[in-house]
Amino acid sequence: MKFWRNISFLKKHATDPFCRKAGFTPRHREVGKEAGFTPRHREVGKEAGFTLIEVLLAASLVAFIGIAIYTCLNSGIQTMKRLTRPLAEEDRALFFEKIKQELGNAFPYSSIRFEGNEERFSFPTRVKAPEELGGELGIGEVIYSYHSGENAFMRQQFNLNQVYEDDGDKPVAIMKNILSLRFLYYFYAKEDQQYVWLEEWDPDENEGALPLAVRMEFKIDDGNKQQFITRTISIPVGG
Repeated sequence: MKFWRNISFLKKHATDPFCRKAGFTPRHREVGKEAGFTPRHREVGKEAGFTLIEVLLAASLVAFIGIAIYTCLNSGIQTMKRLTRPLAEEDRALFFEKIKQELGNAFPYSSIRFEGNEERFSFPTRVKAPEELGGELGIGEVIYSYHSGENAFMRQQFNLNQVYEDDGDKPVAIMKNILSLRFLYYFYAKEDQQYVWLEEWDPDENEGALPLAVRMEFKIDDGNKQQFITRTISIPVGG
């Protein structure tokens, strides 16, 4: 009789879909029922996760949005650089015009002599006096120098009173993003009877005279690329 009861129990539960799909035996089903689990628990667990296709689609969408944002930002940056580049070139042209004017007004002066090396040069010229002194042009000294720590081309000005007091205006950066800068001085060597470029201008060796010209060799970081610029400015009273 016990054998036929077991056969009857197996037939009763053999067609149960929950047992068949989950791989449970009739005994597992009875234990699950006693613990309070039903087929609904299995369905809930199945619906709580994400499939591999859903994860891949989400990742692709995030990547697509990131590429679109990067493209827009990069396009805006490039446009801004193209718009500001003409302004930078214009400022550079104005600077060269100013230094050309100041060197054109340079002249020999006993108290202010032309001195220079590869990173700095100073010379007597006409400068504008402060408003409290009348604000007119007068004798003064201008110093141009390269500050490698700031990657900047600096200008400093002294009027005649400040020259004697050794207390001029603060240096002002007139060009930035300069990677390197070198000054050279054009000179006619009478002994050799030829024109040469000197790396240093000593007023004692040259008897207080001014060089014939000053050459400036720049290496500038222009954003997208580096540029090498050379400018030669003549001094009318040099020599």
